[in-house]
Amino acid sequence: MDQGRQDLGSRTTEAHTMKTAIVVGAGPAGLNTAILLANRGYQVQVYDKRVLGSEASKRTYIISVSPRGAKALIEAGVRIPQQGHAIEGLASGARIESQLPSGKVLEMRRLSPTHFFCERRALIEHMVNEAKRLHPTAITFHFDYGLQAVDFERKQATFASAAGKTWTVQYDLLVGADGVNSVTRAQLQKALQQLKVEKHDSDRSIKVFSGLEKPADLVLSDENGSYLRFLTGKNVTRGGMVVWTSPSGHISGAFGGLTTFMKQLQTAKDYETALRTDFPQFPAQFLGDAAAQMEDCPLTLCSASVRCSQLHGPSAVLIGDAGHGVTPTMGQGAVAALESTAVFAKVLDECNGDIQRAVELFTKRRLRDAHALFELDRTANQRLGNDGKLNLHFLGNVFHMWRGRLLHKLAPGIFKGPAVLHMANGDITYAQTHAVIKRDRIVIGGLLGMGLAAAVAGAGVLVSKRLATQGFSN
Repeated sequence: MDQGRQDLGSRTTEAHTMKTAIVVGAGPAGLNTAILLANRGYQVQVYDKRVLGSEASKRTYIISVSPRGAKALIEAGVRIPQQGHAIEGLASGARIESQLPSGKVLEMRRLSPTHFFCERRALIEHMVNEAKRLHPTAITFHFDYGLQAVDFERKQATFASAAGKTWTVQYDLLVGADGVNSVTRAQLQKALQQLKVEKHDSDRSIKVFSGLEKPADLVLSDENGSYLRFLTGKNVTRGGMVVWTSPSGHISGAFGGLTTFMKQLQTAKDYETALRTDFPQFPAQFLGDAAAQMEDCPLTLCSASVRCSQLHGPSAVLIGDAGHGVTPTMGQGAVAALESTAVFAKVLDECNGDIQRAVELFTKRRLRDAHALFELDRTANQRLGNDGKLNLHFLGNVFHMWRGRLLHKLAPGIFKGPAVLHMANGDITYAQTHAVIKRDRIVIGGLLGMGLAAAVAGAGVLVSKRLATQGFSN
């Protein structure tokens, strides 16, 4: 039996068999949903406006898939990289490191075997191949076809190619997994007055580079193997760089910062100057090669945060960024999207083929976590100090980390440590994480308020004593 693959036939019921599911979007969430549906007997058609392996690969970026997201892949039967099981473009058994402008490595953490990272393009190509391996006939792909319109009453979706060819298909289930700028979501908004959407574009953008040779004089790690390193630039509010060493030894990464700053960089020389200023520890040749690639690739917005009042419509469901998008700040975008695919598969099983009941139940099961993740993402830069300002969110996060580690040290069998660190493993829900962080922020706010009140009271006593003394002297 393939690694991580369960008895797929046991999940195929007569209620699901031969129903047609249309999946809009061939990203990780869309592909995993397609496989999970095919596992249950659906005939699945996957549509994506981009061409696989096209120029869009220049806008790929590195994603980290923690055990929380890997569980959904394993449940679908998708092989993931583990120590001793290499998959091209994907790396596991590695480390995540964080480096300060001074060059000091702040954190060196070895990943669990089911925690891997890769270029998004490589993961998509791998998952397409896995879908074809698992379901050579049940899943069909239609690249270069973007969604144009949906008739929810007739259950018909119309797609169009870049060349202008249109195609209308009938469906039993429509899955919108087409990202933060989801056309599926926009179509649902037209059809459903009660569907409210809140969307905030990130204020940060990135430029990527990939496949660079590792210079002989570049020392990034004291161990062999793959790893991901986050480097903070000398100007923390401007941006930073993430560098990934692949299993082949090549280096890929991204340089990013506030969009207002990134738009000022136009030429390779501009990028090279910025890189040399912020990351002098890298050899000049390496930075020059990275800068040359950055000039040729488009500037990419760091996604957006999306909050929806519901995640479903008539025989339709929004999965991943289409329904609950977040920025890359916390590294939860792809992970949360993959987790949603598993949640939806579970409610489908519970509803035994009743699609409308399943999509409604999905909203009930997932919406609270989706909204909590939105709030966590909204305040992430403040909590992490990325805005360079001292604020209550940052102080609350410091208190949260200190309190969590202290309690874990005192009673490790009861307390696991800071809740925010356990999001990666899925040991705690997003709603629970948000509640704990919010509580700690309120506590530190209360302590600061009490301290301020005590200081004011103390000052009042001193002033009263001085006035009293002056009164006696007069």
